[in-house]
Amino acid sequence: MSVEDIGTIFFYLHRKYKVGGWKRVCYWKGSIKKFTDDNAELQWLEMNPDLAIGEVKEPYRAGIIGVKMSIHDVTSNGAINWKDHPSWAGKIVRRPPIMKVRVYIWQCRDLPAADENGSSDPFIKIADSEKDHETEVIWDNLNPLFY
Repeated sequence: MSVEDIGTIFFYLHRKYKVGGWKRVCYWKGSIKKFTDDNAELQWLEMNPDLAIGEVKEPYRAGIIGVKMSIHDVTSNGAINWKDHPSWAGKIVRRPPIMKVRVYIWQCRDLPAADENGSSDPFIKIADSEKDHETEVIWDNLNPLFY
């Protein structure tokens, strides 16, 4: 048997219920080939709601998980010393490094009216871990340009 014989793998997010015990609320399904690199890096996997359970209804609410995993086929490739691989030699990072994100906002189109006069006073608010950022308000406009 080789690693490829396993084929598909799953990650599950479980929730414990007072009645019925543990249930799989969200899952990720993918190929084992995604994890065969001995020098694995952190990967972010998008979870899917288990609609049979119905605890999470919308896919965007299922969340993401960070996974650093390597599956090594000892039968085909022999024994491995994980400390020989840079990504496993050091301490595992609990949180990924902070990254800079640059956002360019140009325009919005066909916004719904929010004011009594049939118009809107739109602005865009972007939240990050440190503080919120807002564009200027474009008064009385359903198709604002931000530049």
